[in-house]
Amino acid sequence: MPLHSLLYHFNWWDDFINRWLHGEDPERDYLPEPWWGWSPKTGHPLYSVCINISPGDGGAAQQREIMTAVLGAKPYSEAMRDGTLSFHLGTTHGWHCSQRADVIGSYLPEYPVFLNNHINHHLSIELCPMHQNDMNLKEYVDKTKEESDEHIIKFAASAARRVMGVLKNTVIVRCAASRFIDATERYGYHPSPQEGANIKSPYAIPIRFDDDVLQDIDFVCMAGARNKLPRKMLKKLIESKYNLLTKKSNNV
Repeated sequence: MPLHSLLYHFNWWDDFINRWLHGEDPERDYLPEPWWGWSPKTGHPLYSVCINISPGDGGAAQQREIMTAVLGAKPYSEAMRDGTLSFHLGTTHGWHCSQRADVIGSYLPEYPVFLNNHINHHLSIELCPMHQNDMNLKEYVDKTKEESDEHIIKFAASAARRVMGVLKNTVIVRCAASRFIDATERYGYHPSPQEGANIKSPYAIPIRFDDDVLQDIDFVCMAGARNKLPRKMLKKLIESKYNLLTKKSNNV
């Protein structure tokens, strides 16, 4: 996949947040967080992609006037890359490290390559980048179709194609399959035919969308307690993918 195809999404979100900083969408007082972690310009390999539902509640540190002073004219992607966001929003950064990047990274066979720097090799994308709890996910996604279709779902798919290792062409979705499918039903979907994606669990359901642009990507929906990734299911998924890759390699 050409790098410029993926940069297109990062640049779009930079512009989106810049417009928010300058007063667009005034009822949203907290910094949108469309993605966290890896970006192409870091120069690091990417090993995992995850979709979350939303960043939850916002706080004083994410208020518009504060973030305007913190970011200045700096794009969101640059502030992520140079550590501005991880320093200013340390709690948010720590959550993405401990609850997403570190959990996934601990099961990957690529783990020794990056040791304690999982977040440099992991990309989290929010299905709803705005800070809000108890939202109607389907209603939000329907209301923001252009943004949701092009710069969330297809963004995640584009990034997944760039993944190195066992989770290539795989997006881990931390959301019950029924809720995720309900919010994205306009694509049409079917169970994933990929042998390594199906770990036969009601808590980890792999689907593929019928959309031509998305047909090669496994979206593996995982349900778990308190917004955590279910470790057993995650481990089984990665082992299953790894075994499939090993089998294919041995048959070459």
